[in-house]
Amino acid sequence: MHPWVAEQAHQVRFGIATHPRADWSVLRGFVRDVETLGLDSIWFPDHPVWSPDCFVTLAAVAAATERLRVGSSVACVYYRNPLVIARAADVDRVSEGRFVLRPWTLVVGASQNHRRLCTRIRTILPRQGKSSGCRS
Repeated sequence: MHPWVAEQAHQVRFGIATHPRADWSVLRGFVRDVETLGLDSIWFPDHPVWSPDCFVTLAAVAAATERLRVGSSVACVYYRNPLVIARAADVDRVSEGRFVLRPWTLVVGASQNHRRLCTRIRTILPRQGKSSGCRS
C-alpha cells in the first residue's frame, strides 16, 4: 500500500482532475490556488497529441507546490514505450515523494486501434498462461 494511502486510510481526501494548460504562468497560479484551497491532489491525463507532456507538467507542478500530491489520471501505454513511463520516477524525485502512479492508470486508451491491439494481446498472453481481458 502506498504510504500516502496508508497514512490517511480513514480520511476523506479531495483532489482535482484537469487538463494541462499551454500557458505555464496560468497553470502555476491555478495549482497554487488548488493547494491553498486545501485539496490533496491534482491529476492530469496523458495523451501525447492532445496536451502538453503529462510527466513534464507533473514535474513542473510538483516544483511549484509544497504539499499537493501529483499524478496521472491515465498513462497511455499504447502511446508510450514502457521505459518512458518508468522514467516517471523522475517526477517522484522532483516532488520529493508526492508523485502517485496508480497501477490502474496504466491503460490502453479506447481508440480505433483497440480491436487490433486486443487481437495482438490475445496472441501473446495465452502463451504466458494469462487472460487478455479483451472482449471480441
